[in-house]
Amino acid sequence: MSYIDQRGHRVPAPTDPAQRADLTALSLSIPSIRTVVSETAAAQYVAALQGAGVRISETDPAFVYRLDTGNIQAWNGREWADVTGKNYPWETLPMSPDWGVGGGHTPRICMRGGVVYLSGAVITAGGDHENILTIPSKFRPSREQFIGTTVTANGADFDSTYAELRITSYGQLAIKNYSTIRSGHGWIIPISASYVPW
Repeated sequence: MSYIDQRGHRVPAPTDPAQRADLTALSLSIPSIRTVVSETAAAQYVAALQGAGVRISETDPAFVYRLDTGNIQAWNGREWADVTGKNYPWETLPMSPDWGVGGGHTPRICMRGGVVYLSGAVITAGGDHENILTIPSKFRPSREQFIGTTVTANGADFDSTYAELRITSYGQLAIKNYSTIRSGHGWIIPISASYVPW
């Protein structure tokens, strides 16, 4: 005979014959992950559990999936812990002087499960190829790291060439010395890439 536990899950009773155990009841006995939209909503969920008499501990935490940050967190009764790896929401990357947004594709960056994702495109306007934009410190590798190649284009016939994207030891996105881009304005450089900082 199954019963309802303190979290509201139907679970098999210890006296239930194993062959008759309800698989749905077994699955519901697994700690649930509540989807919430913010830190405030996560705190309200924990308060509701505690108000219902649920004991939250290191060995039996409360889990939430945060829509605003895209990660799973566990509350152990004292603090929140990220259980999916480092996660940071999308944010806009400001360009260095004499660089512009390419074709309306504003450069953005985020981290999901420890993997960094870059998106967008830039256009040259006489800017330094060693300093296209600065990567925020939380997304930077510990030393210079190449993060991928990109195909760039310019001119009426969209003459194309390549560039190797790298993050310098100072945190700048750069292509200098690793590109066949010629001098002049108007080169459109897609900066879409993903990397694990090391």
